[in-house]
Amino acid sequence: MGNVGFMVVVYLVFMAGLTYAGARLVLAITRRNSLYFTPFIVLPLSVAIMIQWRCKLGHGYACGFMSFTGGFTYHFWIALLMIVAGIVLTALLLYFWHREQSVFLQLKGVLFAVRALAGVSIYAVWVSLPVPFIHFPDLGGSCPNIPLVCHDIPLLGLGGAFWYIIPFVLLASAGYLRHIAQSFRM
Repeated sequence: MGNVGFMVVVYLVFMAGLTYAGARLVLAITRRNSLYFTPFIVLPLSVAIMIQWRCKLGHGYACGFMSFTGGFTYHFWIALLMIVAGIVLTALLLYFWHREQSVFLQLKGVLFAVRALAGVSIYAVWVSLPVPFIHFPDLGGSCPNIPLVCHDIPLLGLGGAFWYIIPFVLLASAGYLRHIAQSFRM
C-alpha cells in the first residue's frame, strides 16, 4: 500500500472519527436539555466564522495557515454576538406570537431546533490541529494531497471548511425552519 496509501487511510479514519464525534454530540443534545449544550451549539460556529473572516478579510492572517494563531480576535466576538442575537430574537418573536409558552421555553425550542450546529465542532477541532498535520507536503506538512483530507485543497472550488460545515448548517437550517413553521401553525 505504501506510505501515501497508509497516510490516506489514517486521515480518512481520523476524519470519520471526528464526524462520528460531531454526530454523537448532536444526538446527545436530542436526548437532553438543549440549554446545557448551548456552548457546543454557538461556540464552534463562532470559531469557524472567525477563522473564515480573518482569512477572507486578510488582516494579516493567511488562509490555510491559521489554526488559532493570534488567538480569539474581535471576529469571534462579532460572530458570537450575531448567532446569540439571532437565537434570542427568534425566541422573543415566537414568544410574542404565542404567549402561552414562556420566553425560556421558546429559547429552549430554538436551541433544540438548531442543535445540529454542534457538529461544526469538527471543523473547530480540525483547524486547531498542528500545522504539519493538516497541510500537504508543499506547505511543509504531512497530509496527503487529497481534497477534504487536507483543508487547503479545494473540492469543486470550495475549501475543506465548507464541506465540513455544510451538512451541519443545512440540518440546523432545516430544524430552524421546521420549528418556526410548527410555531406559527399552533
